[in-house]
Amino acid sequence: MAAFDLALARVREGYDDCLVPERINQLARCQNIPFRNTTLTPGNTLRLFVQQVAHGNISCMAMRHLAGEEFSDSAWCQARRRLPLELIQQVHRSIVEAVRRELDR
Repeated sequence: MAAFDLALARVREGYDDCLVPERINQLARCQNIPFRNTTLTPGNTLRLFVQQVAHGNISCMAMRHLAGEEFSDSAWCQARRRLPLELIQQVHRSIVEAVRRELDR
């Protein structure tokens, strides 16, 4: 249980190696997912979305504070809606693999 708590704390703080925005953006490029280079790229959006859930599904308004960025609630919701399921699944698989490797140590 302590390993899970440690992993959750790392996700909450944004220190999980699987949630590096540029890595996620690269996966999006490899999947030919078009996106603009703005604050809410697929990488930033997915990392922040995971943090939102890890913090107990905090409000959209609280996400601006957590992210330390300026964006509207509407922009946040639209960015999450644009995340392709395939990208989310691929990042999920990499997180599960990383956690399994860590637990095996």
